[in-house]
Amino acid sequence: VRDVADALYDMLQRDAHARDTLVTEVCAAERTDRATRALLLSLDNHALAHALISGYVDAPGASRGDRLRLRLFAPLPNLVFTRDIGITLTTNVLVTRALYPARQRENLLFRALAYHIMESPV
Repeated sequence: VRDVADALYDMLQRDAHARDTLVTEVCAAERTDRATRALLLSLDNHALAHALISGYVDAPGASRGDRLRLRLFAPLPNLVFTRDIGITLTTNVLVTRALYPARQRENLLFRALAYHIMESPV
């Protein structure tokens, strides 16, 4: 079993196009401005994976000891309880569509992860 953050980091690390597309889709879903998109794209992949899940980044110019955090969007509400996100059918993955807007980012992340995992060589 892989942690979602680790799988997301792996995808971001391996596929620059998927990274850019995912950031663009998340920013559109969260209705952020261009500055937020630019900030997300400037992050290293560990920080970006964390930001996409938590909604927070370290404030620009803050030292690690300061722990000044900048909230970009709300944390994912149901990442722990992912039973409704999709199912596997033999060698296929079906990612469901969220009913509530609060879960839209979760759907975007899991769709990108499912595609990446299915397309990656074993």
